[in-house]
Amino acid sequence: MTTSVPPGLKIPQPTAERSVPERPIAVGRKAYYAGRVGESALEGFDDLFHEEQDAILRAAYLVTGNQAIAAEVAQDAFAQAIVHWDKIRHYDRPGAWIRRVAIRQAVRIRRRDGRRYKLMIEASVTKPQRRSSDPSDRLEAALGVLTPKQRAMIVLHYFDDLPVNEAAEILGCRPATASVHLHRAR
Repeated sequence: MTTSVPPGLKIPQPTAERSVPERPIAVGRKAYYAGRVGESALEGFDDLFHEEQDAILRAAYLVTGNQAIAAEVAQDAFAQAIVHWDKIRHYDRPGAWIRRVAIRQAVRIRRRDGRRYKLMIEASVTKPQRRSSDPSDRLEAALGVLTPKQRAMIVLHYFDDLPVNEAAEILGCRPATASVHLHRAR
């Protein structure tokens, strides 16, 4: 069966060179265009993603205290990495760049929602609680009373095994300030 093409209608013919269209990448409320993203443009990103995704998701969760928000923070950090991949692919440790983006975003969210967390903690103090013997429950409760920067320092220093200098760089503060955050969190 042959179909007829109306006059004046052009049917695109497949070509040997197929261009990849620009793809918008949503990061938070912003949309970026990653340019012409093809296989060669994102070379090495998949390996980095698989190596770093669990650590970044865990760090974001420990800072935010919420699995859904942590997943969104990690997703946004990796989306920003795609947008800036041409630049960060040449870094010695591109995973550190992604971790920095995720931790800073998690701290901003935690600070923004701080009042809600404070009210939840006050409400939980007034109710009689059963003491949990599960260490993860006690850890979450202990992290819940810390400020966002203190939480981030505990996560970076003890869970990600980063020295104070590197953790300070990720948080965007001086090492002395990071040490103060760590000391007050203990």
